Amino acid sequence: DIVRHKLVQRIVEAYEKSEARMEEAKEAKKIDKVIKK
Repeated sequence: DIVRHKLVQRIVEAYEKSEARMEEAKEAKKIDKVIKK
C-alpha cells in the first residue's frame, strides 16, 4: 500500500525530528548550566 507507506514515512520523519529536538534541548540545558556557573 503506497499511501500507507508514505504515511508511515512521514510519521517516522516527524518522530526523528522530535527526537533530534529533544537531544538539542538536553544539550541546551547542559550549556545553560555551564554558563550559569
